[in-house]
Amino acid sequence: MRRVIGLDGTFLKSTCKGTLLVTTCQDGNYNCYPIAWGVVDSERDESWTWFLTQLKVAIGEPDGLVFISDRHSSIQKGVATIFPRATYSACYWHVGQNLRNRFKSKGANTLFNQAAEAYKLSEFRAKFAELEWRYPHVHEYLSNQVGVEKWARPMFAGERYNIMTNNIVEALNSTLKKAREYPLLLLLDSIVEKMVEWFNKRREKAQNLTSPLTSKCERRLRHVWGEAGTLAPTQINANEWVIQGGGYNAVVDLQQMTCTCKKFELEKLPCEHALRAAGEIGENKFYECFSIYYSASYWRIAYEESVYPIPSQSDWEIPDDIGEVVVLPPELKQQRKRGRPRTNMYHSFGEMPKQKHKCTKCEDEGHYQKKCPQGMFERRDDQEPSRATQL
Repeated sequence: MRRVIGLDGTFLKSTCKGTLLVTTCQDGNYNCYPIAWGVVDSERDESWTWFLTQLKVAIGEPDGLVFISDRHSSIQKGVATIFPRATYSACYWHVGQNLRNRFKSKGANTLFNQAAEAYKLSEFRAKFAELEWRYPHVHEYLSNQVGVEKWARPMFAGERYNIMTNNIVEALNSTLKKAREYPLLLLLDSIVEKMVEWFNKRREKAQNLTSPLTSKCERRLRHVWGEAGTLAPTQINANEWVIQGGGYNAVVDLQQMTCTCKKFELEKLPCEHALRAAGEIGENKFYECFSIYYSASYWRIAYEESVYPIPSQSDWEIPDDIGEVVVLPPELKQQRKRGRPRTNMYHSFGEMPKQKHKCTKCEDEGHYQKKCPQGMFERRDDQEPSRATQL
């Protein structure tokens, strides 16, 4: 499993409210792989510190560990305190939404996206320098308040592979949208049932694989190879090749798994240049260009253990020290507001979807019926002419 862990919290909608803290990573087939869950009163420093402490007990602190989140201050403090050797990264999509809300400039967001998604350091510096020249306030915000090393791909110190956003956690939260209305015990039962279902289905898929790669990586291999077919390879030595074509001449080292376009070494997935060089050696060399985390064998290992549902309460064997603990009911900080309870998530800065107006006459978006281009000089058949027209 790639050691990139997503962290996020989502509000609960039951009577006692609260917040569900979630941590997950991504398996070799790009599926969410939940690691731990926790229910707290709210997202604050104490809650995240407790949750991350329990997470460290479960997984330890392996080398190369990377955390990614939406820049919540409590998460950043908790990671720095509990996992001092880990590297923290910011979801670049959330950073872009904050830019949109703060500075309201499409041009700044475009340059930011190009800089964040760049693979080569030279491309990043060129886009970031243009951003500084055109939008100095945005450049200062990204450099000083956010930190370039947290969102820019070539500036990041750890290995985040192709995981640039926090979608691995957001997708998991949306799956539990209905379950978050349940009381606490039913919520936990629903989570375990979903885990049982996922592990069983993915275990069957992994066992039926015939390719050395996961199913989605196999499709990616075939897609990228279609793009690599037009490139021209020239061998330098036993391991290095020059790949020409596509407006860029790349140097590939198959032994070190590097390419001057930087995609190969940053994502641990072969680019079109690497596949074209591997194609000169043989078909089996294709699969060696993928990281071991994308292999079918690692995918099978991830789901070889079974997840069992929680047994009936009558079958529980509770230790004496646990049974003596007095659990107090949660404190309700405020009464529920009048009206229908909220079911959708609270959008962060810049996440609110922009409402589009729809014309009832032509059914196009962006204008009302009164200003419809089609009906501006037309008159309905049943509309009587005005008195000025009669005269």
